Amino acid sequence: MTEAHHFGIVAGEASGDILGAGLIESLRQIWPAARFSGIGGPAMERLGCESLAPMERLAVMGLVEPLARLPELLRIKRRLERHFLATRPAAFIGIDAPDFNLRLAKNLHRRGIATAHYVSPSVWAWRKGRIRGIARSIDLMLTLFPFETAIYREHGIQVRCVGHPLADAIDPTDMGHPSPDMGHPPQSDAGHPLAAGMTVGSSTRDTRTAWDTAWDTHPPAQSIRSDMGHPPAAAAKSTTMGHPPAGGSRTTMGHPSTAAEKSASKPDSRESARRQLGIGPGSRVIALLPGSRKGEITRMAPVFLAAAAAAEKEFPGLRFLLPCTGAENRALVENILKEGGFAGLDCQRLDDSRQAMAAADFVILASGTATLEAMLLRRPMAVCYKLAPLTHAIASRIVKVEHMAIPNLLAGERLVPEYVQGEVNTQNLLSEIRRFMENPEPDPALLRKFAEQHELLRKNASSAAAAAIREMLVSTQSSAG
Repeated sequence: MTEAHHFGIVAGEASGDILGAGLIESLRQIWPAARFSGIGGPAMERLGCESLAPMERLAVMGLVEPLARLPELLRIKRRLERHFLATRPAAFIGIDAPDFNLRLAKNLHRRGIATAHYVSPSVWAWRKGRIRGIARSIDLMLTLFPFETAIYREHGIQVRCVGHPLADAIDPTDMGHPSPDMGHPPQSDAGHPLAAGMTVGSSTRDTRTAWDTAWDTHPPAQSIRSDMGHPPAAAAKSTTMGHPPAGGSRTTMGHPSTAAEKSASKPDSRESARRQLGIGPGSRVIALLPGSRKGEITRMAPVFLAAAAAAEKEFPGLRFLLPCTGAENRALVENILKEGGFAGLDCQRLDDSRQAMAAADFVILASGTATLEAMLLRRPMAVCYKLAPLTHAIASRIVKVEHMAIPNLLAGERLVPEYVQGEVNTQNLLSEIRRFMENPEPDPALLRKFAEQHELLRKNASSAAAAAIREMLVSTQSSAG
């Protein structure tokens, strides 16, 4: 193993930056002098990762949208290849961003550099033929969710489910709701509802897209975010478990004063988040998370805000939280508020999306990692998925799974409502807010399901990923010897 304390690492967006930072810390538990170079965000850079390009330049979502950035992305890829081939890291670790990282990994793997990929692409859901290319590109796949491992084992690819760092970071006792007595769900991949029961449509050949063609014409560039790669689902129904039926009996989940005092001291508790934000304990609060990318925000923020404005008229005193990460996104949101006539909306802006969800009673959000975070925080939610029209037209024909939101994918059933494309409209979201206001206490059965999935994903992910990478290096070193 050459230069055992140097790792190449590339993260393509904010969620990958968080995963990368946790992995860097855990790898340094094994190799204290380890150094890292590639592409990372603020969290990775604070730990000393040398970033050779701004991480934001890789954050492109969709099937068609990356084509406009192809020349720039090719330049970044070539620069990284030259750097890694010159420095010969012990291993290259790609974090998410599969259409960028796996192609970079393939070229490095051919030149004798050990490669791992952290966060499985949605190969189990669409373009299954990619698995053959993945097998030629990496020595190890690290998945976040148990149901993702089976397809790699079937194709002889070393795989390890490490769980999700968010499940480790968020204390199940911090939620402001008592944790239901759930026992210990089975840990085996085969026994998980998604592994056994989710029907996934597939083609006998890999589906080609304009994106694939561009990569073949100009060797590789960019990423479709894997956790956004989940496909369209049917319209949400009022039978979703997020709230008890209107007019039905409601279980008020009391909190003894000692439990409330204890909860208030915990960072992810509702009491703690509201105290930090200056929100009274009796307020009804909804968090709005229209996404982290310009395209997502542009498509969904106006609809979210229109529904919020209509709800505020019906329910005086209702408050909204709108997290905005980064100066560019904040400026975009402020412009939408101004141009859309929402300047008078009681909508508090903040930087921290987890704090917003922790303080909220209900969350309306874009599909993605945030839906997992809301589940771990035990917050009822309505999930929205809206792509650029051309991207959706392509995706809706080639992706066939039953669920889109991470809580629903994990459970193998519809736990939370999902709205797709044209269903993401003011009336549907206003109906969700009304349903919440009529029955604001979350359904105990929903909380129990959330708690079960939380337990399933608590595997000390960063340490497990670092240990798997160490095993990979020992194995590849032995094979080379």
